[in-house]
Amino acid sequence: MKIKTVISDLGNVLVFVNHLCAGLDISKYNFFDKYLIRSKVRKYETGKISTEEFYTWFGRKTCEDIDLKNLDKRFDSIFSLNEDMARLLYKLKKDYRLIVLSNTNEANHRFISRKYDVMGIFDDYALSYKVGYLKPDRRIYEVALEKALCRPEECVFIDDIKKFVDAAEGLGINAVQYKSHAYLEEKLRELKII
Repeated sequence: MKIKTVISDLGNVLVFVNHLCAGLDISKYNFFDKYLIRSKVRKYETGKISTEEFYTWFGRKTCEDIDLKNLDKRFDSIFSLNEDMARLLYKLKKDYRLIVLSNTNEANHRFISRKYDVMGIFDDYALSYKVGYLKPDRRIYEVALEKALCRPEECVFIDDIKKFVDAAEGLGINAVQYKSHAYLEEKLRELKII
């Protein structure tokens, strides 16, 4: 079966991420606080609360002064482009439909889209905060497949997290875990994509 669509994750595939929880350092908080913060992040990343609601809550919880107008300054030190992946995607764009499938939130997606031109080459997006589901929920993969405009076996999905790769494979999607760029290229050659 010929691959027609490449579906890529964002975090630690196209852009490297330095911190957990949407760039917020939660390591200084106790386990209970981490649980609460992660629970709130899940709500934010599924679009159940707004950027303003999340950062207002986080600022109160942590006593941090969060300037919503200057979030990009915070994110600039958190995200860095995976240049190898960007070059590969530009190359693949000539022959494949490109889709982003990512657990992300509005603020991070907005920042990444403004900062990195490569985001403009994607044909469509299945983003958790827009569709209301997080990987590995099968429904977010189904949204991505609708946007791919082809059958699962005609897609390849790239993600750094094994359980997300496994979930894609469970739906019949070819999937590759992003362990390193060399490893990814080796797997794409096996699939006759490059």
